[in-house]
Amino acid sequence: MQRAVGMASFAAITMLVVPAAAGIAAAAGTPAPAPKRAVVEITRTFVDRSRPTPPNEAAHEAGAPSRTLPTTIWIPAGKGPFPLIVFAHGNGSDPQRYAATVAPWAAAGYVVAAPTFPISSRDGGSVGGVADVANQPRDVEFVLGRMLALARHRGVLHHKVDAKHVGVAGHSLGAITTLGVAERSCCRDARVGAAISISGTPLVSGTDFAGHGPPLMLVHGDHDPTVNYAGSTSSYARATPPKYLVTVVGGHHDDFLGGGPNTAAVAEVNTATTDFWDAYLKGDRAALRRLPNDAGPGVTTMQSDPGSTNGKAASS
Repeated sequence: MQRAVGMASFAAITMLVVPAAAGIAAAAGTPAPAPKRAVVEITRTFVDRSRPTPPNEAAHEAGAPSRTLPTTIWIPAGKGPFPLIVFAHGNGSDPQRYAATVAPWAAAGYVVAAPTFPISSRDGGSVGGVADVANQPRDVEFVLGRMLALARHRGVLHHKVDAKHVGVAGHSLGAITTLGVAERSCCRDARVGAAISISGTPLVSGTDFAGHGPPLMLVHGDHDPTVNYAGSTSSYARATPPKYLVTVVGGHHDDFLGGGPNTAAVAEVNTATTDFWDAYLKGDRAALRRLPNDAGPGVTTMQSDPGSTNGKAASS
């Protein structure tokens, strides 16, 4: 069953209609962080035959009876299993534009799977692509399931994925998708143990933050011209702990992501997000202690509420 985006949010949704080229700032001249592990990149195509793809009017494409999800997978070298992160790209974009953002996570010991959504990746950022966000939370859940299934069989992912420690993350429309997976009381995915929303806002119907969601980190520039910063501040206020809000001071929609021009913020965001994953997917207590202080003066600020767990990280 498809879940619609609330009509009251339609005006806010149209803010996400951006050109495909605006997905991530150019990476030229930006030094990459030194990797902790070598990373191998592969692709796999997953097809969900239980749900249709609606027509893509902007691309003049007919609909389909299934949803085809080519997925880029970054795998760290070494003996697993490693926690799994499923990453959702922004509107008019694709996983490769986020390689500089997610590769450091993989180098830190995470398998990262990033599906290419069938409409929002292809339509250049029209309203039609945004509307398909209603279907994308289930795309993420489907890819998560396929990744766990592949890890059970012989192949490049065999024994590489830790099925008990799973995170979801996304940017812009992908952040809306991520919040839809993590914060809908109607249909949270119980497999998800942590979530990161980057430059997002809750628009998928049912994203009500009611009940107890997984540990959540929100990252947002306070000068974002595309998705209002208030989308993350309100999400932080409504979410249950543990929760963290990283504000990029003067940051825009994506200039603080890997490859972006705000190199100081890129480093701070990479540190904070990696510590968050380490704390809640690896049970790293040192990372949990660092988290409240993962901010650079004049670059980022951090709000945090670890909740009633008394500072305990996820079990390892």
